[in-house]
Order: sequence, then C-alpha cells, then structure tokens
Amino acid sequence: MEVMSHPDFLTWFQLAASLLTVTFTALISLFLWRYTHRKDKLDLLVSRWNKQQEFNFHILNSDNAIVDFEKLVYGSERKVDVKEAKRYTYLFVILNFIQTNWLAMKLGILTKKEYKEQAIPTLSLVARNKEVIVYLLNERGYSKEFMREIELLLKEATPPKPPKALKDFDS
Repeated sequence: MEVMSHPDFLTWFQLAASLLTVTFTALISLFLWRYTHRKDKLDLLVSRWNKQQEFNFHILNSDNAIVDFEKLVYGSERKVDVKEAKRYTYLFVILNFIQTNWLAMKLGILTKKEYKEQAIPTLSLVARNKEVIVYLLNERGYSKEFMREIELLLKEATPPKPPKALKDFDS
C-alpha cells in the first residue's frame, strides 16, 4: 500500500478547502438573497398598506369624499347613505389591520398563535357585523385564502358585552 506523499496531501487539502469555501460563500449569498427578497416584499406590503390606510382615513374624514368614492365604485346614480358608507369603510379598515398581520404570518414574521392572539380580539369587536364583513371579503379584493381565514376566525370571535351605565363603574 502506497502512502500519499506530502505534496499530494497538500494539494487535496487545498482543493477540499477551496470547495468548502465556495460552497459556504454560495450558501451565504443564497441566504442574503432570500433575506433581502423577503424584506423587500415586506417593505412593499407595508408601504402599500400605509398608503391605502391614508386614503381610507382621508375618505372617512369627509362626507363629500366618502360620497364621491362610493359613487366612483358603485356608479354615479347610487344614493349614498353617509353613515352606512362610513360603517362599511370602518369595517374595511379593521379587516385591513387583520390582513396585515395575516400577511406577516404568511411571511414568517408572526407565528399562527401570535396572529390569532391579535386577530381574534380585533375581529371580536366587529363580530356583530358578520354579514357586512362577508360582503366586504367578497367585494373588496381580498384573496380566497384570507376570506376563509376570516370566516374561521369569526366562529371564534365573541362580540363584547355592552358596558353598563357609567354610574355602575364609579364604585
């Protein structure tokens, strides 16, 4: 049996070390690419969400703006009940808050447990409006997957009890 000479051993060692370095560098590059890709996607979603919410709050601050928007969406012949349009818009904003956490969960930022701990109490506040929520889920551009998620959460949501008269809290 022939023993490997010293120069042959160094050559193989250098080759193995070079391959290991190239592999390690490629893995780091892949990790950084995936990280920046996910971060860029999250940044886009957050930016879009912020602009969307600014728009929604602008509409809620002006009766004329909400009437104009409702007519833009449903047609100029529509008679708009401002109070009802604001109710729908408030519910839409709340669904958007929940959707943001849902997207964070889908991107691995929140766990399912963390998402539900935030979503269920928020959804419980408006659970009495299930019919309108289902309408908004169907008509305002939400994904089928998110719609199914909200419908499941609505089963767990418990509407809050109305407060007693203020005098009952003074004791």
